[in-house]
Amino acid sequence: MSSWGMDNYRAANEPVMRGELEKGAPAFLLADDYKLQLGQITPESSGKNRSGLLPEDLRVLQANFVPFWGPIWIPGRKISEGTSEIEIFSAGTYVNRGPGTLIIDGNAVLPDKEVTLTAGVHSAKATGATEIAVQYARPAAPPPPPVFQGFLHSPVLDYLKSPQ
Repeated sequence: MSSWGMDNYRAANEPVMRGELEKGAPAFLLADDYKLQLGQITPESSGKNRSGLLPEDLRVLQANFVPFWGPIWIPGRKISEGTSEIEIFSAGTYVNRGPGTLIIDGNAVLPDKEVTLTAGVHSAKATGATEIAVQYARPAAPPPPPVFQGFLHSPVLDYLKSPQ
């Protein structure tokens, strides 16, 4: 977003990310700006930065995206051990990336196994691990990092364009 756009967003002081996700979550988030460093910035520090996201918007993104490869984050949730409810914005096939079993809506999902989820609230229970990540399953695996491919070639774009 431009600095002018961020100024208007901050002046309005209205969180927008949840509403945007409810309209249809994107297939990925490209964390190409410090404002989107979901694993490094806190909602409090973002809120204090006049060009940062509003704290609630950063919390929504942090809760609904997981790291995939480099600056690419994909829809997903981290689920702590115990029982909870999770809200899914992107209907689709998800995979249990954690070392333990995940129980979603009463169905066991073993590590590296897939589950199809609709958008909405689901019961979730993680067992056997302190944290289990559920990620959007479209990408099979990240590509290996290139040593150098030239200026006009991007293995990440090639991968995202390839049929799965």
